[in-house]
Amino acid sequence: AVAEELCITDPLNLGGHDPNLLAVWAQYLGENCWIVSEVTWILLIPAVCIPTGIIAFATLLFALVLDVRSSGWKLPESWFPEAMQLVWLFVNFFWMLEEVLWDSPDEATPWSMTPMVEENEKLYDKIQNYCIGGFLVSPILWLLLVVTIAILKFRFNQQRSSTVHSVFLGGGHIALWSLMDALWALSWFWQSLTCGILTVIFLVAGSWAETGR
Repeated sequence: AVAEELCITDPLNLGGHDPNLLAVWAQYLGENCWIVSEVTWILLIPAVCIPTGIIAFATLLFALVLDVRSSGWKLPESWFPEAMQLVWLFVNFFWMLEEVLWDSPDEATPWSMTPMVEENEKLYDKIQNYCIGGFLVSPILWLLLVVTIAILKFRFNQQRSSTVHSVFLGGGHIALWSLMDALWALSWFWQSLTCGILTVIFLVAGSWAETGR
């Protein structure tokens, strides 16, 4: 009976730990691992960027599961930005992988660790096209959710207006960042730069809305 009760109250078997606190720490670990992954990707050190990218995705996925369990599906402002971030990071990981596996840098690094397999421009271009499509998923989902919630709120009065603002501001920077990557992969420099500027604006606005300053 005790085990059954624990299963109901603690479905993730967290041993009584606060899921909100665990989610915060998982998010913190995941984002720091992703920073390390990005930096070592730029430096073309696959032995570091690949495992840290995998750890980042796994810990951020764990944080998302905890947040959904804690807040429920009916509060998209609490989990949807994290879900978009995961989609973006998943695609970004494969973008990184194709570069370190099959692409030769324009200028070789002193440690010369890439490509890990052999240069294959045809495969690289094919995966690149898939990545461009994947990067467009987050901004499309973000726009669709914002519009859907707005319609439900103003037409059927089934959602809070704060939900619209939270999803719009909380997910805007991720959607635009993902769009920026798609444009960069297409070699559309100025459009990508514009998205980068908008990303920073949304990031500041979202932080201000969340903290009130």
